[in-house]
Amino acid sequence: MSRTAALRPRFDSLRERGHVVRWLDGADSEALSGSPLYRHGGYLLEGAGHIDPLKYILALAAGVQNSGGQLFSNSAVTSAKRIDGHWSLTANGKSIRARHVVLASNAYMEGPGRVLRGAMLRIQPWAVATGALDQTGLATVIPGDQLLGDNRMIPYFFRKDRSGSVVMPAIAGARPFGPPSNEEMENLLARTFPQLARADIAFRWNGQTAFMRAEMPRLALIEDGMWTAFGYGRGVGMATVLGAVLADACTGVAPDKLAMPVLPLRRTPLVEPLRHLFPIAASIMARKER
Repeated sequence: MSRTAALRPRFDSLRERGHVVRWLDGADSEALSGSPLYRHGGYLLEGAGHIDPLKYILALAAGVQNSGGQLFSNSAVTSAKRIDGHWSLTANGKSIRARHVVLASNAYMEGPGRVLRGAMLRIQPWAVATGALDQTGLATVIPGDQLLGDNRMIPYFFRKDRSGSVVMPAIAGARPFGPPSNEEMENLLARTFPQLARADIAFRWNGQTAFMRAEMPRLALIEDGMWTAFGYGRGVGMATVLGAVLADACTGVAPDKLAMPVLPLRRTPLVEPLRHLFPIAASIMARKER
């Protein structure tokens, strides 16, 4: 089955659930993307969008504070102990007493979060961005400013930000470890958008994320009053949904009444060694899919 045909079930599912979605032939998808790489067709989800994750987080933080909540930076929790039906947390040498605790670190597992090690495959993705495009680039690369993505095993995605830069994942590098070179990413950019053959990579960054085989997050009750959720296969949207579910869990909604199932926290002994092999496999797959 071709990758385009494999998109049909997703398209049908979105349409059946009431989303405004349009099937694209090859000419349409190439025009909307501005790339000959996407000349095989696909679909356009009309009601979707993309946001600045940092601004979104800052808005959520403001919402917490406006509702009477408190936020503390540079205050890593170093221990969590169950005492007399409550949790006692230590941070910056001070203790906090809590009825419920949420381990919301995803792949960043230090302090009490170490209990999650072995429950997920941690990977270190890289992303890069070009400098601001010239007028030709702005007019021809994703001219409608949609988020462009595909269904490769290691998917590509591209979007333009407000400054006119193209942001993309650094997943097609030839080297299995370490940061991708600017040359590698500039070659990927030129293959995808020939009109950007002379564009330079201006920014690069990386982080840690939890990779889940089914691309679905896992909600788990570790101990009485200690919850966790991790494995956000699609990032911001999944994390937002899980935040609401965790809020329900901490305010008395019974586990069997939550909007997502509470699953056991399963650990695999080989997960940590596998994280060192993942970059090699990803590099091989990326080269095969060129």
